[in-house]
Amino acid sequence: MKLFLFIIPFILWLLGCTESERYSNNPKAHLSFSTDTVQFDTVFTTIGTITHQFKFYNRSNEALKTNISLAGGSNSYYRINIDGESTRSINNYEILSNDSVFIFVEATINPQNSNIPMVITDSILFNTNGNQQNVKIVAFGQDVHLYNDSVINSQTWINDKPYLIYHSILVNKHETLTIKEGVQIHFHNESGMIIEGNLNVQGTAEKRVLFQGDRLDQDYKYNPSQWYLISRNERKEIPVGGLFFMPGSKNNVINHAIIKNGAVGIDLFDTIQYDYLKLTLSNSVIENMSNIG
Repeated sequence: MKLFLFIIPFILWLLGCTESERYSNNPKAHLSFSTDTVQFDTVFTTIGTITHQFKFYNRSNEALKTNISLAGGSNSYYRINIDGESTRSINNYEILSNDSVFIFVEATINPQNSNIPMVITDSILFNTNGNQQNVKIVAFGQDVHLYNDSVINSQTWINDKPYLIYHSILVNKHETLTIKEGVQIHFHNESGMIIEGNLNVQGTAEKRVLFQGDRLDQDYKYNPSQWYLISRNERKEIPVGGLFFMPGSKNNVINHAIIKNGAVGIDLFDTIQYDYLKLTLSNSVIENMSNIG
């Protein structure tokens, strides 16, 4: 009985605290932020970014209500997420005294019809009792040649803008993919290149051909296992070559290339069974693979 009598006043006290929370209407009220700028590294168009986060704080002794929005509105390339809600604006967001809130930011940038990177900017606006503050957002967008689950015939890739491989690519039998000096090829997770025909990589010492993952943020700079093909059987999934040469593919050339940050670099499928030259690999670097080069 004594415990019961103690619990009731305690609950009433908690309710009273909630009801008595005052929301300041002071026009000088303002928020604090963990950063003044959210910056993304190079972002490929059509492919979403990683998610960045920051915190905003109410350091006053009274609760505040603030309106939060993207300056770009419905046309913004960015999205924000607060308390699990993805939005571009939210009104009268309540933040208690001496409290803080996480806000998450991500972007998807549309193609810009440009071969050079472009700067995509916006701001997250906070309007608190008429006092407006902002956190800037900056991303460097890059158009790409996008190949999505593609089967290709003979063609030549040149160094005008990067090539992005999504859901892998197949070079058809009896066809040749020629890759010129300086070309950059980026693979999404669980993507690679299957060569049934022929691959001819023509890098130079000054302009090597680059094969790597599609995440260019600093956190991914040295991370292995970012791209690879998957071989699936009843028991497990096995990562196989990022560059996977099928039986019958022969006289391939890779010169002055860098192949990095994958699971398996080059896979010459059952090479020992064949009496012809399958690949000439020269002046090239295979590095930072989680399994084998």
